[in-house]
Amino acid sequence: MLKAGQLVQVLPDYAGQTRPLHLLSLAGRAPTAKLRSVIKATVAEFGGLPAREA
Repeated sequence: MLKAGQLVQVLPDYAGQTRPLHLLSLAGRAPTAKLRSVIKATVAEFGGLPAREA
C-alpha cells in the first residue's frame, strides 16, 4: 500500500493524545503568501481559536 501512495486506517477507535499547536510570526513583518497559505491550511485542518495579542 505504501508504494501505491495509499493510507489505511488500522486503529479506527484510537484517537491518541491531543497536543497544543502554536503558529508564531514576527511582529512588524508582513507574512509572505506562502506563510499565509500554511496558516490558512493549518486552521482549516485543525480549527483555530481567536488570536491573542502579546
